[in-house]
Amino acid sequence: MTSRSARFRVASGVLSRGGMRALAACAVAVVSLHSLEAAACGCFAAPTVVDPVVQAGERIAFSVDGSKVTAYVQIQYTGSATSFAWLVPVPAVPEVKVGTDELFEVLDRNTRPQLSLLTTVAPGCGPSGPVFGCGAAASYAVNRGEGGGPAVGGNPLVLRDTAGPYDYAVLKADSKADLQQWLDDNRFFVPTTSDAALAPYVRPGAYFLALKLRPGQTAGDLRPIVLSYASTYPMIPLVLTSATAVPHMGVQVFVLSEHRSIPRNYHHVQLNPLKLDWATAANYGALVTAAVAEAPQKHAFVTEYAGSSEVVRGQLLVAAQYGAARFGVQSELGQQPTPAAFVGYLVSYAFAPPTADTGGAPLPAALLNLVEAQVPYPPHFAEHGVTREQFFADLTRYLSSESQSAHPDWYAEWPGAHYDGPALAASVFESYVQPIRDADAMLGAHPYLTRMFTTLSPEDMTEDPVFAFNASLPDVAAVKSATRVTGCNGVATTFSAEGYRVDDARLTQPRKDAMPAAAVVELLGEEGPAQTVSRYAPEADLMAMAGGQGCAVAEGAFFIGLAAVWLVVRRRKLA
Repeated sequence: MTSRSARFRVASGVLSRGGMRALAACAVAVVSLHSLEAAACGCFAAPTVVDPVVQAGERIAFSVDGSKVTAYVQIQYTGSATSFAWLVPVPAVPEVKVGTDELFEVLDRNTRPQLSLLTTVAPGCGPSGPVFGCGAAASYAVNRGEGGGPAVGGNPLVLRDTAGPYDYAVLKADSKADLQQWLDDNRFFVPTTSDAALAPYVRPGAYFLALKLRPGQTAGDLRPIVLSYASTYPMIPLVLTSATAVPHMGVQVFVLSEHRSIPRNYHHVQLNPLKLDWATAANYGALVTAAVAEAPQKHAFVTEYAGSSEVVRGQLLVAAQYGAARFGVQSELGQQPTPAAFVGYLVSYAFAPPTADTGGAPLPAALLNLVEAQVPYPPHFAEHGVTREQFFADLTRYLSSESQSAHPDWYAEWPGAHYDGPALAASVFESYVQPIRDADAMLGAHPYLTRMFTTLSPEDMTEDPVFAFNASLPDVAAVKSATRVTGCNGVATTFSAEGYRVDDARLTQPRKDAMPAAAVVELLGEEGPAQTVSRYAPEADLMAMAGGQGCAVAEGAFFIGLAAVWLVVRRRKLA
């Protein structure tokens, strides 16, 4: 998946105030991290190399049910609809549906890494009240159809159909020449730079899914794609992704399953907490990139959360700001007498994402696209400063005969509204509501959720990461904790974070710069504890002296993998 410009979406985190702790006066700063958005799988393609599509920062969520894998892929793209195409290898003929971006909003919001910094004063050397100044509110940014049977002869087509705004085809991967010819003939464009990247996936028994927008659709109609297929393990085809990837591309993976998920054929790294900027988290993305680079072949993931899926269950169907269920009743929606009343019902019953201010914020584009099929946005309104969102937010005014009489030039070439409430309600519930309900059911069907993240450059995408499971590994909390104890009367200041306790006065910037970015590089097997490959131990002169510091131990201690005999099980490489 790609975006036309080589950019990452910049996301903002929040620095929140903490309360007083009973043991010592303190202020707690909690910084929420938006990681670089993950690039999922597959390959965007442009029809020419003059204006190439560049892949950057998307996300994928897997759910695993026995021998069935469902891949939920978020697609982001900027460019013309006719230039959009997407190609992804799959191990079996998939079931194809459209999804909702709200799934990723809920997953990210509830598992986002957070840094909690507790500042205290050593006993007997400070005021008894709170220590202000370390918990002030702040923000930061982290860079962060047709057919239906087996193919005959040289024709690789297995089936062709539509899903939401997409025209898609499932193709046999027996022959690259036949595959390329079919794609060219049917205007599923693949850039020549993808030839080498395609080769590892071309083999008997494998398939490709080709996707493009249907005629009349725009880039604004893009929706996540949901693929369900027979497979034992989730896998991301990064070798193919490398064709249009950018340097240090973020790859974010969510896995819903019975147990904690692990990178089966990649290393696992734990970040060095002594190098983190605990006040702002501004260096988080760069630290992940540096830590991954310290693993063999730069193939590694960081686990940002591993634990109960309870943190995300049910949230897609509840309007948090109202404490009530979303969407109302389809028949009631269809009975609304006017388009304005129809849109008002959508607002009142929280059809917008629960985090949106539905009292004033515009409804999502995917929803407005459905309404616009019956109530077109007049083509000349933009010339007069009325946006599409403003038009739909005030339909009573803009559909009135008074408005049309007062501004006839605004309505030139406008076909008018042709409102059919029951038909529009059916379309909204089928195309917009049902994917949200399906996503909610997926969240509720699996007890465990793992969130992993890495960054990779195209030259490092030499092996597809495969994800397995280990029931014996510990949970990983989203909140990481550190404690700084300010001393007095000659008592040294100490800093404790995720299992480390050092003399803060000696933790100078040059020393931080010289430290490795990874506290631990390890291998995770499908059973048993981690096998440590390398572990960072601070120099002796950095270690804090025992006793007399009045230091609270950091919560959520950093898990340093226990050494154990472990058999490395690698999957067989794709031919």
